[in-house]
Amino acid sequence: MIEGPSFVIGNIAKGEDLWNRQEEIESIWRALPKGSILLKAPRRFGKTSIMYNLYENPKMGFKVFYQDTEGMSEPQDLISALMTKLLLDSKLRNKLKPVTKWLKNIVGQIEEIGVADVRLKIKEGIKKDWKEKGLELIYNLTGHEEKILFLIDELPILVQNITKRHGGEQSAREFLHWFRGIRQMPELSQTRWVVGGSIGIEHVLEKVGAGTKVINDFQIIRIGPFSKEDGRTYVRKLLESEGQIKQIPSEIIEKFLELIGSPIPYFIQILIKESLYEMRRRKQKALNSEVIEKAYQEEV
Repeated sequence: MIEGPSFVIGNIAKGEDLWNRQEEIESIWRALPKGSILLKAPRRFGKTSIMYNLYENPKMGFKVFYQDTEGMSEPQDLISALMTKLLLDSKLRNKLKPVTKWLKNIVGQIEEIGVADVRLKIKEGIKKDWKEKGLELIYNLTGHEEKILFLIDELPILVQNITKRHGGEQSAREFLHWFRGIRQMPELSQTRWVVGGSIGIEHVLEKVGAGTKVINDFQIIRIGPFSKEDGRTYVRKLLESEGQIKQIPSEIIEKFLELIGSPIPYFIQILIKESLYEMRRRKQKALNSEVIEKAYQEEV
C-alpha cells in the first residue's frame, strides 16, 4: 500500500488526509494571542477539518475544546455543552469555583452521573435566565493561567435555529450580543474563540437584523482552494495512494484540474474516486481522458 492522502469525502480529514493546510493552521495559531478568529470559506473547503486539527494538536499553553452547534437550537444548548466539557476536565474542574448552590451540587455529583445528565442539569439550571447564569458560568474561567480555546463550528446554523425555535429574530440578536460581550470581557483575556460555518455568517446576520457589529471583533482568516501546483501534487498523491498508480502522465493530472476548475480538495477527491471506479469497471489498467470525462459527465 502506497502511503499518502486517502478519500475522506464528507468526513473530517486527519493526519495525511488533511493535505497542505499547515500554512492556514499556523496562521490561526499566530493570530490567537491577539484575539478570536472567524474562519471564512465556501462550503466544502475544509474548515471543520482545520478546526479539528487545532483541537487534536493544541499548542503549548492552550486547553482546547471543540463544539459542533449544527444540532442546537437555543443559547442554553451551547452554554451547557461548553460548561459540561469544562467540568469533565478534572484539572480544570478543580480550579473552577462555582458560587451558586445548584452548580455546586452538579460539581459534587460529577463522578456519579453521566455526560448527558451533567449537560441536562446545567441546561435546566440556566433555562429561565440563561444570559445571567451563562455569564456566571463562563466567568469561572477568569484568572486561569492556561489559555482556553473554544472552537465553535456551524455558528451561523445555530443562529438560524434560534430564530426558528423562538419565532423571531430578537432571540438571535440577544444571543449574538451576549456572545460578543463574553468575548470582550477583559477578565476573560485568556479565553479565545475560533468560529466557523458552512454558510456565510453575514447573510444570517442580515436576516436577523443584527449587523456585522456583533462580529467586528473577530480576526478573519480565509480558507481558499489549493494553488494549481499544490492541486497537481494532491491529484498525483491521491492517484498513487488510492489508485495504486505509480506512473501518472502529466496530461492525466491536467485533465483532472481542467474539469475541476478551482482545485478544491473535496471535489478533486470525488472526481478521482469516480474515475478510478470507471477505470476498474472497464477493466482497464490505466486512466485516460475518456474515462475521466465520462466519470465527470455521468457521475460527478
